[in-house]
Order: sequence, then C-alpha cells, then structure tokens
Amino acid sequence: MKSDTKRLIVGMLVAFGVLMGWNLFMKWQWPEWYAKEHGPKQEQPQQPVAPAPTTATSRGTPATTGTTGGGQATPGTTGTPGTVTAAGWVARGVAAGHAPPAARVLGKEVANDPTYAMGVRVVPRGAAVDRVVLNSFDKSADDRKARFTFEEPFGAGTGNPVAETRTLMSRTVSIAGQRVDLGAVDWREERADDKSVVYAVDVFDGAGDKAAKVATVYKTFALTARADASQGYILNVTQRVENLQADKAVNVWAVVNGVGTPPRELEQRPDQAVIGAFHVEGGTAKLHQWLISSDFGPNGFTSKAWTQEDEKNTTAEKRRPALWIGQQSSYFNSIVRPIPADNAPRDADWVQHFGGDLINPTAIPDHFWVMTNVMTKDLPVAGGQAREFAFEAYFGPKGRKVLKNDFYAAAPRFYDQTLVISGGLCAVCTWSWLINGLVWLLGIFEWATKDWGVAIILLVVLVRALLHPITKKSQVHMMKMQKMGPELEKLKKRFADDKEALAKAQMQFYKEQGMGPILGCLPMFLQMPIWIALWNALQSTFELRAEPFLYGLTWIKDLAQPDKLIRFDQPVNLFFFQLNALNILPLLLGVVFYLQSKLQPKPPTMSKEQESQQKMMIWMSTLLFPLFLYTGPSGLNLYILTSTAFGIVESKVIRKHIKEREAAEAARGPVIVDGPPDEMGGGVRRVGGPKGGKGGGAAEPGKKKGWLQRLQEKAEELQKQQQQQKRKGK
Repeated sequence: MKSDTKRLIVGMLVAFGVLMGWNLFMKWQWPEWYAKEHGPKQEQPQQPVAPAPTTATSRGTPATTGTTGGGQATPGTTGTPGTVTAAGWVARGVAAGHAPPAARVLGKEVANDPTYAMGVRVVPRGAAVDRVVLNSFDKSADDRKARFTFEEPFGAGTGNPVAETRTLMSRTVSIAGQRVDLGAVDWREERADDKSVVYAVDVFDGAGDKAAKVATVYKTFALTARADASQGYILNVTQRVENLQADKAVNVWAVVNGVGTPPRELEQRPDQAVIGAFHVEGGTAKLHQWLISSDFGPNGFTSKAWTQEDEKNTTAEKRRPALWIGQQSSYFNSIVRPIPADNAPRDADWVQHFGGDLINPTAIPDHFWVMTNVMTKDLPVAGGQAREFAFEAYFGPKGRKVLKNDFYAAAPRFYDQTLVISGGLCAVCTWSWLINGLVWLLGIFEWATKDWGVAIILLVVLVRALLHPITKKSQVHMMKMQKMGPELEKLKKRFADDKEALAKAQMQFYKEQGMGPILGCLPMFLQMPIWIALWNALQSTFELRAEPFLYGLTWIKDLAQPDKLIRFDQPVNLFFFQLNALNILPLLLGVVFYLQSKLQPKPPTMSKEQESQQKMMIWMSTLLFPLFLYTGPSGLNLYILTSTAFGIVESKVIRKHIKEREAAEAARGPVIVDGPPDEMGGGVRRVGGPKGGKGGGAAEPGKKKGWLQRLQEKAEELQKQQQQQKRKGK
C-alpha cells in the first residue's frame, strides 16, 4: 500500500511539473497571449473603437463609419441635427432646428406576449436596430424576470456604447461615385404603427442652401407577428434609393451593418461564432462556422472569404455564393439574408460581398466583438427610378421546435443546419442523426415527466438497457479471463522466447474458450459516440437552457451550465481555466470513476510493471476526466454520473448472478472437456458446466452466428493478416 501511495504522489508531482513547465513555456514563447489570457479580464474594453474599413473592390473602399465624402467627421458633432457636412455631397434627415424623432419599439417587450414574439427597438440615427427583446425566454437561470435581450450596440452595458455598431444600420451609400455617410444622420420618420416604421433621408449635391436634392433613401422595418409562419422571429428590412434626377442615370451601391455578436452563454468554452451558408447546386446549402475566439483575425473577414467557400478554390466551378451571414451563441441565432429581386430560393445577385469588422482587437479572444456587414454591387439606376435592397433578419432561439418547421428548414434559409455544428477530432463520430435522435428521446421523456433532468436519467436507463446484453457478455468474458490465469501463465512460459507464437497461441486459446479481444471494451466503445453526441447536444439544445433539475428542488438551476453549488465572488485562476464556482457533479464523477475502477475484474496475469501502469491509469482517469468536465454542462455530467453509477450496480448484479450459477453448477458436478491441441503441439483444456462447451468458439450445428461472434472472427482474421505481413517483412 505504501508503494502505491508513493507512485500516486510521484505521478501527481510529475503531472504538476509538466503543467508548470508548459505554463512557463507559454509565458516565455507568447508573452502577449499569456498576458491577455491570464491577466485581469474585463467584459468590455475601456475605449471601444468604431468599425474598421471594409475591404472593397476596385471602385474604392467604403468610408469608415464617421467618414463622409472622403473627409473625417465625428458622428453627431458636425453640422445641424440630421445633417452630415463634408466637401462633397451631404445627407439630411430631419429639417434644421427640429429634434430627431424618438426611438420606437416594434411589437411589444412584454413577457409571453400573445401577439408578438419579440420587441424590436429602432432608432433614427442611422435607421438602425438598437435592441431586440425575446418575450418568451428568460435572461438566464439566475434572472427569470428579465427577458433575453441582444443586438444592442457594443458597450451598451458600460455607459459608453459604440453607436456605429448598431444592427442593420445604414453605413454608407454611394451615388454617382459620391460616397455619403448615413450612419451619423438622424433620419426623419415618414410613417409608423405598432409593427412597422419608415425612415427617410435626402441626399444633396453640396452643403449649401442652393444644393440640389439628387436622391432620397427610404428604409422600412416591418415586424412579423406570432401568427406568421415564422412564428414572429423575422424582421423585414428594405432600403430603397430613389434617383430624383429625371434625366440622369446614376450608379448606386451601399454598405449596411449586419448583426452583432450575441451575449456569451457558456463560461469557458468557445461559444460565439460567425456563421454563413453557401449555396450548393441542387437546392442545398453548406454551412460554415468561424469561432470568434480563435478563427477571427484582427483585420476581420475579407470579401474573398465570403464570396467563395474556400480561398484555395479559385476556379469559377468551385465558387459557391453565400446565401446569408449571421452570428450565434450556443442557444441563439442572429441572421441577415439578402433577398433576391425575384424572391427566388437562391443567393441575392445584387450582393458584392459579406464582411466582418473586429471592433475590439485588443480584447481577450473570449470577449471579442464582431460586427458583420453587407456590401451591394455597383448597380445602375435610371433617371426617376429606384433601386431596392431587401433583407430578412432572424432574431431567435436555436430551438428545434422553431427551426425545424418548413419556413426555416427549406431553401434558401436552411437555418435548421445551425442546430448541430461539430468539428475537431470528434467530428468523425459526431453524427447529426444520433444527436437529433437523442434530443428527440429526451423530448419524449420530458413530455412524460415534465423535467429535463429526470428525462436525462431515463435516457441513461434506456441506453443501459439496450447495452445490457453486451455488458453482460463483457462481464462474463472478464471473469473467464480471471479464471484462465494459470493456463495463460503456462502459455507464457512455453513461448517465452517467441512472442509471435505466444500471441497466436493466446488467440487460439481465447477462441476455444469463446472469448475475443474486443469483447471486454466493447460496451465503452459503443457508449463513446453517445457521450460525444450528448456533449454536442447538451451544449446546443435550446430546450435545456435555464431548465432546473428535479423540479427545482436541487441546487442545479440550469442543466446547460455547470451545477455551481457555491459561487465565488472572485474567480480562482488556474493554469488553463478559471474556477468561478464549486461544482459538485464533476467531483462526484471522480468518486464513481474510482469505485468503478476498483470493482472491475482485473486481467488474469500482469507483470509488476503492468500493475503499476494500470494503477497510474486509474488515478489519472479518476483525476483528469472530472477536471476535463468541470466546466461542462450539468446535464452531461448528470448523464455520465448516472450511467457510471448504474454500471457499478449492474456489474455487481451480473457478477453475483454468475457466481450463483457457478455455485449451482458446481453442486451438480463440473464437466471437463479436453480441447483440441494447438498448432504448436500443446494442449489446453476447456472448462464448462454440465452443458459441455456452451459459449465455445464454434457455433452450434444449424445455429446462425451472432453479430458478436462474427465481429470477433473478423478481429481474428485481421490479426492473422498482420502476422502474415510481419513474416513477409522479415
């Protein structure tokens, strides 16, 4: 026991030393990154900056917000209210001396309002969205009275909002080569009701009183109600440029803000992403995701990244135009879709490119702000005619009940593809059908129990019941392996100098005893895809957001977040993450993992070195697995904890049943049957009950082989092929 304790202490010290060394290496190699990641963290930067210029085509770079006609101007400080003055053309909204119109709320900002699913606050400055309130959803599990609010200008909570980052704000319009800033203008209100508003701004050739009015830009916001097919989460936006010069055609292009970054939902994992859908021939779409914390550079996105799927694909045949651009958190989407002039289910051909501006490049990656934008093509407008650009904006949950309906799932939206986004090393075994199936089962169990946590436990029972036959076979296999220890030791002594012959003899022995090398770990292999699917599902299943466990009677108030028994006033910084709370479920996981490892049947023969390695693996898994899941969703930890505890009980019951059966068979008298000699001339014995060779390697006459036996034979065949290849190599 003392030697085991020493090995444990040495192992922990080695692991601690490795972590310390890696920490110092990162600090030495990348000091700026280390300072951002481990220094004092702020939710918002002290001095937010305006959006960076958007990369454009050869017609010129659109003016950065706050720039008009090539000259510099500070928003809201130049000229009279509603006017932006510059050397070239100017935009004028409200008349001189008049106050700008008040902000309006389209729909209602009322919890569970029966008519409107959301309230959208719009402001005349830049004709933009200032706030979106979803009436049916709590702000968080800690604040159920407030409604979930997003699409506010960045820095709104600091008292120093960046006005230029308002959603769907008109940033720039170019008429006949003259760029005019529209974002710093107070547009006049033409008409409005409870669900729509129309703003307008005039464009003049020059800033003087005698300047001619050359164009008028109208912008309409129209909110859908719950009775609409979209269930009330769509805001339709139209920008119309009218050429007032009857005898002169002009070219027009514009830049409009897209959507902003939704609030973070997860604490210490990648949560926010820019998303885009690319049109694929045949009426389908391919979804792309760029994590803001890792995939977004200081210069934002270039036009090339959005006008074709892959920057390496330069041929016209491989280019796929983008259908829409958006941003998402784990549970909410904000999407802007340009609408084609003919309203066809495809991309809008009047879009030049989508882009994105990184607003606070000096912030830590987990708190980046990104504002997307849409640039139109340079299009002709005949004298006295108009050019219209229409957008459809989705502000709503990533819920299956919403996005799986025909309105959102069909072309050209395909918004249902945002429900499951997987990548990395686990993408191979992360199947959308499995995730959707697990969520569907959870929904059925929740419908029956009215509690998502109980539904997760029932899912454990179902999965364990389905795997019980395999688990039982695995337990029987491992107990047989224990009893075959003396026979295996004989084989090791006989073929001590010939490892290849030893492996062959062991395989023959296992086959005669009805055992295979893959049966012992098969239950774990079959459960891993389920765990990985649940990892993705429980981090993106909207229905679990802010849902408590056991009808609110426990400390677990949100199954989509860590359980947080005790919250810390100040986070505790560790090497690779922060501790914001004391989470109990991951600690209980460590306990049940340790108990499971101690109760599992051990291999029949192990050297001292193998025993030490196994003990080290037990302690490493007991410590590292809960550490990895410490900030994971409590729903996932609840599933693994329940499944592991269920497995411990199941294992004890199975072994008890096996021992009782063996005792009964021993009372009737054992039957020993001589097995056939192996190829090396040695003989082994097969030990069975009164029924002789039941469970042996060969199938009974007239009985069809089971899938486990076929799987075992396939493994044996592959091993033989490997041995043959080794012989050829020699």
